[in-house]
Amino acid sequence: MANLKITPVQLNALKKYIEEKKQFLLSNKYYTLEYIKFMFHPMTPNLVIIKMRISGISAGQPFDDITYDFINDKGEAVQYKTNFPSIPAWFQYTSEMKEFNIIDGKPVFVN
Repeated sequence: MANLKITPVQLNALKKYIEEKKQFLLSNKYYTLEYIKFMFHPMTPNLVIIKMRISGISAGQPFDDITYDFINDKGEAVQYKTNFPSIPAWFQYTSEMKEFNIIDGKPVFVN
Protein backbone atom coordinates (compact mmCIF):
# COMPACT_ATOMS: atom_id res chain seq x y z
CA MET A 1 0.00 0.00 0.00
CA ALA A 2 1.36 3.40 -0.92
CA ASN A 3 1.99 5.83 1.88
CA LEU A 4 -0.96 8.16 2.42
CA LYS A 5 -0.18 11.68 3.55
CA ILE A 6 -2.60 14.57 3.84
CA THR A 7 -1.22 18.08 3.55
CA PRO A 8 -2.48 20.79 5.94
CA VAL A 9 -3.91 22.68 2.95
CA GLN A 10 -5.67 19.51 1.79
CA LEU A 11 -7.07 18.86 5.27
CA ASN A 12 -8.51 22.39 5.49
CA ALA A 13 -9.99 22.04 1.98
CA LEU A 14 -11.60 18.72 2.97
CA LYS A 15 -13.21 20.27 6.03
CA LYS A 16 -14.55 23.21 4.03
CA TYR A 17 -15.76 21.04 1.13
CA ILE A 18 -17.62 18.65 3.40
CA GLU A 19 -19.17 21.42 5.44
CA GLU A 20 -20.46 23.12 2.27
CA LYS A 21 -21.90 19.83 0.96
CA LYS A 22 -23.56 19.06 4.29
CA GLN A 23 -25.09 22.54 4.53
CA PHE A 24 -26.49 22.27 1.00
CA LEU A 25 -27.96 18.83 1.63
CA LEU A 26 -29.36 19.75 5.03
CA SER A 27 -31.04 22.83 3.56
CA ASN A 28 -33.08 20.63 1.22
CA LYS A 29 -35.74 18.58 3.01
CA TYR A 30 -35.93 16.17 0.05
CA TYR A 31 -32.26 15.07 0.27
CA THR A 32 -30.67 12.77 2.83
CA LEU A 33 -26.94 12.37 3.31
CA GLU A 34 -26.50 8.68 4.11
CA TYR A 35 -22.73 8.76 4.63
CA ILE A 36 -19.42 10.42 3.83
CA LYS A 37 -16.26 8.33 3.54
CA PHE A 38 -12.67 9.23 2.83
CA MET A 39 -11.09 6.95 0.24
CA PHE A 40 -7.58 6.40 -1.11
CA HIS A 41 -6.23 4.69 -4.21
CA PRO A 42 -2.53 3.82 -4.59
CA MET A 43 -2.58 4.94 -8.24
CA THR A 44 -3.43 8.48 -7.10
CA PRO A 45 -1.65 9.02 -3.77
CA ASN A 46 -1.96 12.82 -3.97
CA LEU A 47 -5.78 12.66 -4.14
CA VAL A 48 -8.22 12.25 -1.29
CA ILE A 49 -11.47 10.87 -2.61
CA ILE A 50 -14.70 11.85 -0.87
CA LYS A 51 -17.35 9.18 -1.33
CA MET A 52 -20.89 10.25 -0.47
CA ARG A 53 -24.19 8.42 -0.62
CA ILE A 54 -27.16 10.73 -1.09
CA SER A 55 -30.78 9.70 -1.39
CA GLY A 56 -34.00 11.59 -1.72
CA ILE A 57 -36.55 12.86 -4.19
CA SER A 58 -35.76 15.01 -7.19
CA ALA A 59 -38.34 16.10 -9.77
CA GLY A 60 -40.85 13.81 -8.05
CA GLN A 61 -38.66 10.72 -8.49
CA PRO A 62 -36.71 8.87 -5.80
CA PHE A 63 -32.96 8.58 -6.23
CA ASP A 64 -30.04 6.92 -4.48
CA ASP A 65 -26.63 8.16 -5.69
CA ILE A 66 -23.03 7.54 -4.75
CA THR A 67 -20.77 10.42 -5.71
CA TYR A 68 -16.99 10.73 -5.76
CA ASP A 69 -15.21 14.06 -5.36
CA PHE A 70 -11.44 14.48 -5.55
CA ILE A 71 -9.27 16.89 -3.55
CA ASN A 72 -5.61 17.16 -4.55
CA ASP A 73 -2.65 17.90 -2.26
CA LYS A 74 -2.99 21.63 -3.02
CA GLY A 75 -6.52 21.61 -1.62
CA GLU A 76 -8.20 21.93 -5.03
CA ALA A 77 -11.25 20.00 -6.16
CA VAL A 78 -10.29 18.25 -9.40
CA GLN A 79 -12.20 16.40 -12.09
CA TYR A 80 -10.44 13.05 -12.05
CA LYS A 81 -13.26 10.73 -13.13
CA THR A 82 -12.92 11.93 -16.74
CA ASN A 83 -9.44 10.31 -16.92
CA PHE A 84 -10.94 6.85 -17.36
CA PRO A 85 -11.37 5.52 -20.89
CA SER A 86 -14.36 3.32 -20.04
CA ILE A 87 -16.94 2.49 -17.42
CA PRO A 88 -15.23 -0.85 -16.58
CA ALA A 89 -11.94 1.03 -15.97
CA TRP A 90 -13.76 3.40 -13.58
CA PHE A 91 -15.42 0.48 -11.78
CA GLN A 92 -12.03 -1.23 -11.43
CA TYR A 93 -10.57 1.94 -9.89
CA THR A 94 -13.42 2.37 -7.39
CA SER A 95 -13.29 -1.31 -6.38
CA GLU A 96 -9.62 -0.90 -5.42
CA MET A 97 -10.17 2.14 -3.18
CA LYS A 98 -9.34 1.85 0.51
CA GLU A 99 -11.33 3.65 3.20
CA PHE A 100 -9.62 5.69 5.88
CA ASN A 101 -10.54 8.00 8.74
CA ILE A 102 -8.84 11.22 9.74
CA ILE A 103 -7.87 11.18 13.41
CA ASP A 104 -6.03 14.18 14.87
CA GLY A 105 -5.27 15.36 11.33
CA LYS A 106 -3.69 12.06 10.30
CA PRO A 107 -5.10 9.34 8.01
CA VAL A 108 -5.79 5.93 9.57
CA PHE A 109 -6.91 3.08 7.33
CA VAL A 110 -10.11 1.23 8.15
CA ASN A 111 -9.72 -2.57 8.13
